[in-house]
Amino acid sequence: MRCIIIPLVALFLISCGDDSSSPETSEPDDSEPETSQMNLSIFVVGYEMYSFLEADTSQSIPADGSTHSGLHFQSYYVCPDEQDPPGSYWTITFENSDLGDTVFHASIYWMGPGRIYHPDNFFDQDSLTFEDTEVPMPGIVEYFDYNGEHYIPDSETISRMEHAWNAIDNLTILHESEPCKLGFYLYKNSIGLSDPADWRWVLFVFRGC
Repeated sequence: MRCIIIPLVALFLISCGDDSSSPETSEPDDSEPETSQMNLSIFVVGYEMYSFLEADTSQSIPADGSTHSGLHFQSYYVCPDEQDPPGSYWTITFENSDLGDTVFHASIYWMGPGRIYHPDNFFDQDSLTFEDTEVPMPGIVEYFDYNGEHYIPDSETISRMEHAWNAIDNLTILHESEPCKLGFYLYKNSIGLSDPADWRWVLFVFRGC
C-alpha cells in the first residue's frame, strides 16, 4: 500500500487526541445480533504473551447473507510529510467499504508509543465470561499487514495468530453467537525503537452473518 502523505498539521486535525485522558468504558453487548445485522467485535490480545486484554462488541453492520464473502474492509495508512520533525506520527484506519464507517483507528508514533482511538469504549477481560470449551476459528480468515494491506503470512506468523485466537476462543459471547468471519491485524504502535511488549494482535470477529 502506498502511504497517503499529508502535512503534520492536517494529521493533528484528523487524528490527534488527548492521550492523557482514558476512554470511558461500557458494559459488553452480549445480546444476539438482529437478523438484518451482523456484529463486529474487536478483541485486543498481547503480542508476546497472548493475553486477552480488552474488547469492543458494540459495532454492527448490515449482514451480507453470505458466509463466503470477505470482510469488506478498506484501510488507510497515513504517513507524515517528509519535512515534518521527529516526533511525527502515522495513522492506520480500517473502514467498512460498503458504508464508509470507521471500525478501527490508531496512531503509530516515531519512537512510540501510539494508541488506539477507535473504538473508544473498550472494556477489559473481567467484563466477559468464559466457557470450558473452545469455539473453532471461522472458515473465512483474512490477514492484514502493518500497512493494513491483505497478505499471506508465513507459517510462523500464522501460528502466532492462532495462539492469539486461542486467547479468546472460549468466550461466552462467541458460544452464544458463533463467529463466521475473522480478520487479523498486528498493531505495532511505534516506528524506530519499538518494544514488542507494546504490540497488539487486533482480531476483527464477525458474528451473525
